[in-house]
Amino acid sequence: NMHRKGVPDLIKAAPGVIKEHPETQFVIVGKDKAMPQLKALCHELKVDHNFEFAGWRSQADLLEYYQQATIFVMPSLTEALGVTFLEAMAAGVPVIGTNVGGIPEIIQSSVNGLLVSVESPSALTEAINRLLADDQLRENLAENARVTLNKFDVSSMMECTYRLYNEVVE
Repeated sequence: NMHRKGVPDLIKAAPGVIKEHPETQFVIVGKDKAMPQLKALCHELKVDHNFEFAGWRSQADLLEYYQQATIFVMPSLTEALGVTFLEAMAAGVPVIGTNVGGIPEIIQSSVNGLLVSVESPSALTEAINRLLADDQLRENLAENARVTLNKFDVSSMMECTYRLYNEVVE
């Protein structure tokens, strides 16, 4: 659900980013019934040329998107685990997330990513601009993210999730 993932907030943050970094391209991956509203919001804020709605993508495609990205942003309103951040980190992309749910367990702000307040497009604009303007910061965050990944052994996380599902089902 794109609303839950904070896509409207990202669109609202875009004009301030484009003002400072006119070349910025935002790629939204995923499918949602709200697509027409999201595209209308892009049009209304005159940022449609900077947005690409890529639709649903396979895991292999996603990896390519991560590898081409300068920054990964997901300003979720709620998020239990935030595995997507770990995927982006694994691809070496600096991440920006919100301080909700399990995200702060993964992202330490200004150490291995940036955290912003939930539902705050202006804070998002600021964080994106800060990262786009600072190659060294992006490099440091990506470097520290690699250390984070060693703490989250993904297969043991999946094992844990599987056990949880089993308990719930039983």
